Amino acid sequence: MSEALTIARPGVAASWHFTSAPMLDPEPLLVGRRVEEALELLPRLFNLCGAAHRAAASHALGLPDTENAAAMRAETVRDHGVALFHLWPSALGAASDRTGLALLGRGTPAELARHVCGGDNLPKFSVPDLASWLAHAPTPAAGLLRELRDRLDPAWGRATLPALDVDTLDADMMEHAPSPRCEATVLARVRAAPVIRALLIEQGTSLFVRLLARLVDLLWMADGRRDVQLQGQAGAGVGYAQAARGILLHRAKVKDGRVLAYRVRTPSAWNLAPGGLFAQMLAALPARREAQMLARIAECAVNPCVPLALHFAPEA
Repeated sequence: MSEALTIARPGVAASWHFTSAPMLDPEPLLVGRRVEEALELLPRLFNLCGAAHRAAASHALGLPDTENAAAMRAETVRDHGVALFHLWPSALGAASDRTGLALLGRGTPAELARHVCGGDNLPKFSVPDLASWLAHAPTPAAGLLRELRDRLDPAWGRATLPALDVDTLDADMMEHAPSPRCEATVLARVRAAPVIRALLIEQGTSLFVRLLARLVDLLWMADGRRDVQLQGQAGAGVGYAQAARGILLHRAKVKDGRVLAYRVRTPSAWNLAPGGLFAQMLAALPARREAQMLARIAECAVNPCVPLALHFAPEA
């Protein structure tokens, strides 16, 4: 996947070009296999979020739904945690939070939440609560978020697309290419959190709001929030799951217990679609010296599941 963009500002212009590694098409490996065999193979093919893919696949293939909500939540906590404790500091040229990274492997959810929030209930913050918490920076995560807030203009990278909901999943899956008119990030499932809801009113879908949404999602998943529906069926032969990166979809055609056709659409397929969310975010970045850093932060906010190559070229 490749896209070229031009960023225009009064008196200055620049161009962005980004390419992503090809997304895996599992159909050639699945056609002709028994549905039970396909269900065992799919989580291995998509091992970054294997539990979520297994959940979506079980619905799509018409097989009994196995209880794997805990594994899906663990995948999400791990993914957001690696970003918060390593990737985001790296984007700012700071050191990783080694204590936080260690807690991902051995800490309890309560220990992880205390390390991130210092005992405060961040998802329920008001905007003034958040400002006070950031000012005092009681945890490394708070200090990191304060730096991000201070360095990011709310208009930079702002892109507002309708969230992909279950009602539109089946129709979009019938199309040859994913719709660029919607986004599939985790923002949709945490926008009910008071702090996210208030910030969306104040500054829209800014880079800071999107990063904070990932932190709220980490806390909710670690806490085992029961009001977040992690999986389900969108239609006959269609299953979805809420993965670490957002919503994913599997569509299967089965006859006599064997796979005739299979399609997987990951969150990145929507978010990296030409003219889609990530392209719009890049187009909303300023043409300035720290453009590469801002693009890395935008990439952290979208959280693609495939490697990206980003090229920025100021123009005379």
